[in-house]
Amino acid sequence: MKSPRQQTRPQTPTGAVSVAQDQSGNDRVPGATADHSTPAHSLYKHVTVPINGHTPNERSVPIARDLAQHLGCDIEFASMLFDSKHLAERARLVHLLALRLKGIPVLTNIAEGGDPSAFILDLVNRPDTLVVLAGGTSIIGLPGSVTTDVLRFAARPFVVVGPRANPTWQGPITSIIVPLDGSRAAESSLRVAVEWAQFFDATVELLQVIDPQDSTNHQVDFLTSYAGDAAAPDALDVAYLEHVAESLMADQHCRVTFEVLHARRSHRVGAIAEYADRGCGRILTMASNGFRRSGAMVAGTTLRVIHHAEIPALIVRT
Repeated sequence: MKSPRQQTRPQTPTGAVSVAQDQSGNDRVPGATADHSTPAHSLYKHVTVPINGHTPNERSVPIARDLAQHLGCDIEFASMLFDSKHLAERARLVHLLALRLKGIPVLTNIAEGGDPSAFILDLVNRPDTLVVLAGGTSIIGLPGSVTTDVLRFAARPFVVVGPRANPTWQGPITSIIVPLDGSRAAESSLRVAVEWAQFFDATVELLQVIDPQDSTNHQVDFLTSYAGDAAAPDALDVAYLEHVAESLMADQHCRVTFEVLHARRSHRVGAIAEYADRGCGRILTMASNGFRRSGAMVAGTTLRVIHHAEIPALIVRT
């Protein structure tokens, strides 16, 4: 196994200043319920939405609202300003967004100056926070690679809402879809998928896309150890997912289904997105640094699936 290339994490923003803080370091929007408490069994305390005042960046708000309702969390709007003269304008935006949240407690976290990628990474890496990020946008409204940086360096899971996400998506979550290709990198998302499935009493749906004409598929070597060298092609195709499903049901006591799709390599992303888009209550769970180049998927697959899928994606960095 090749050693991962060393990468330098963006530095924490210097000079970042949180404003209008309450005892938890955030400001509670006027009119929000003050006695909201998170259930002891909840996965998170806060669902955090980075905003920059631009409509594309705010497309994650309806999905964040629904997740907060079903997780029993408050919502935190986080934003970074280059200049404090925009503070009042940004505070008004947060207030307007809060009015759309149907009584969910709302916090604000506004910082001035610093690196936007590091700002979001600090939010993502808080153990009590689920960040819901609009993929492909910068929280300061400038072209950048904020989402890419978070995908590369985040230490904890987070949710990305792609540009084609359906704003009417809603829970409760009934299915956790996990695309796999046989690599350990892809399988690293299973732990989080199972955790969410147990919390929501949802089904883990294992998904594999195989190119029947791909003679370099790296799964063949160890799939034959499950299905046998003389196994029929169909049996070989499902052997890996069947093995993973049986292990999860035995060890984690959760509901698991699996499905194998056949598609050419160039159509693999579309096949995953089309499968995932079969109704509400579903969420993708994928590894952020993706899959080996010698296998079914490459590092960019996660970003491409996010771009095409109509449902949110829960990302786990490996």
